[in-house]
Amino acid sequence: MRPCSIRWRITLWYGVMMAILIAAFGVAVVGMTVQRYSDRVDFELTEEMAELELKFRDEISRDELLRELNAGFARHADYEFEILLDDGMPFFRSERLGGTSLLPNDRSQWPDRLEAADSMRLLMGEYRVLRKPSKSQFGRMLLQVAIPLQHVRDAETELLIVVGWLGPLALLPALLGGYWMAGRMLVPIQNITETARQISAQRLKDRIAVPPADDELSLLARTLNDMFDRLDHAFDEMRRFTADAAHELRTPLAVMRTQLDVALRAERTPEAYQAVLQSLLEDVVRMSHLASRLLELSREDAGLVVAIQDRVAIHDLIAEVLHQMRSVAAAKNLALELSALPHLEVTGDAERLRRVFLNLLDNAVKYTPVGGAISVNVASDPGLVRVTVSDNGPGIPDQHLPAVFERFFRADPSRSSPHGTGLGLAICRAIVTAHGGEITLTCPPAGGTVVSVSLPRSSDAG
Repeated sequence: MRPCSIRWRITLWYGVMMAILIAAFGVAVVGMTVQRYSDRVDFELTEEMAELELKFRDEISRDELLRELNAGFARHADYEFEILLDDGMPFFRSERLGGTSLLPNDRSQWPDRLEAADSMRLLMGEYRVLRKPSKSQFGRMLLQVAIPLQHVRDAETELLIVVGWLGPLALLPALLGGYWMAGRMLVPIQNITETARQISAQRLKDRIAVPPADDELSLLARTLNDMFDRLDHAFDEMRRFTADAAHELRTPLAVMRTQLDVALRAERTPEAYQAVLQSLLEDVVRMSHLASRLLELSREDAGLVVAIQDRVAIHDLIAEVLHQMRSVAAAKNLALELSALPHLEVTGDAERLRRVFLNLLDNAVKYTPVGGAISVNVASDPGLVRVTVSDNGPGIPDQHLPAVFERFFRADPSRSSPHGTGLGLAICRAIVTAHGGEITLTCPPAGGTVVSVSLPRSSDAG
């Protein structure tokens, strides 16, 4: 079964709430109206009882009292009257009551003594009765004034009918209004949905119009636009990465094909063939190295590298890397300067971090001129371990600094530098970022290059 749309669900919930409110309002109106009507009836009963009591204040004869009672109360348009003696016998009764008493038929419910009874209001069958004991020159009596309940019930029935009709009549426009309002509220969501549906890999520059109101819908639109910005940036990087990778592979492949074409045009000496094969081997090694770097970077980007959370002693790791690079630095007569290594620890993968510092020192050795100097400094910042690799090489022009960590970046515009694949710093950034750290590269005005790696320090490191 297909679920209802959000618009219909909002309308139904709105209708249910309105129905509950209308029903509660109707019950309250009926209850308050009936209560006010009952209060009015009780007040009028009290007024009639006071008027009846006035007849017993004057010292008149029994016959004269009965004449006055018959004249004033026997045929009243709205009320019924009854006066009972102490033994329960009627002293006076309205004509419409006939032989029917306002007291219950069950004499066990009668008060034992009239003087013990208090004035009370109660429902007796079809009447609302006000009952009050009294003393007169004729003895103890029970005065009763009653009003028929039929007109009260008729008024209640009419009010219930009115509320019963007005409730659904009020609910219908409320439902229509709720349906229209829900539609108006969902228009921005429909616009967002339609725009998002049209955005594809070929239209990643499109953006969702942000509603002017600063509400949840505008937050949703801004969040989706931020996501599309990230996707657009990722697609741009992917396209550039693909183009750069194709360029890097196309050049050696073209050179290898040319060498093979030239070698096969005519018969050559074994030495010539050996020279061609040696050149091809160098190109194959370079391409293999490039493919390994590409695979390593793609695994870092995809998060496929198994995260190892070991305690890594930075001082031991840096010492191993420096020992490994000393012979390479000595070949160029480079001085490797090392500050005192404090005992600092980070949490992560020692092998991947070793690749970071090997890459940084390898770059420093490659681009530092003969006789230059490379320094490594390890320091502790609040909560961080900072490793800085500095050299006095030619540095990088300022216009290229924002792109140094991009894939296949080379400051050499000809891209013919033999010093690597242009993926080293990109791999370093990916590894450092995966460890929750940060890597930066600056070029001081005095020259050279300074690369700083900041890694979170182990929480319980000393």
